Amino acid sequence: MFKIKTTPDYLWPVTIEIPGEKGSWEKHVFKARFKRLSQTEVESLAIRAGIMADPKKDEPDYTPPAEITHTNLLDQVVTGIVDSEGQEWPWDAESKTGVEEIAGARGAIVDAWFSSLVRAKAKNS
Repeated sequence: MFKIKTTPDYLWPVTIEIPGEKGSWEKHVFKARFKRLSQTEVESLAIRAGIMADPKKDEPDYTPPAEITHTNLLDQVVTGIVDSEGQEWPWDAESKTGVEEIAGARGAIVDAWFSSLVRAKAKNS
């Protein structure tokens, strides 16, 4: 069987923009440590989170998979967070609460996870 040697997880940048004091957006960047999942696991989670259409939906006797919230999705794919100062935090109750209390943070982490899995094709110039 063909294999590529990989680590069990990887760091990926997450960018979140929050309203600033002067009526403009402030960009904040940190990193999330994501589990390296199989393609089957990725597709299952993406379908359940509504990020990807289920290719089996037109089959007879189709039963849609149970939906998953962003919070539950993050519990499946995030193992840690590295703050802007380089401090790594495990994805536990304390760090989850801190991150999830920032409006837009959950969505930003989900977006970063999905972006880490697809590489945009470079435009021909």
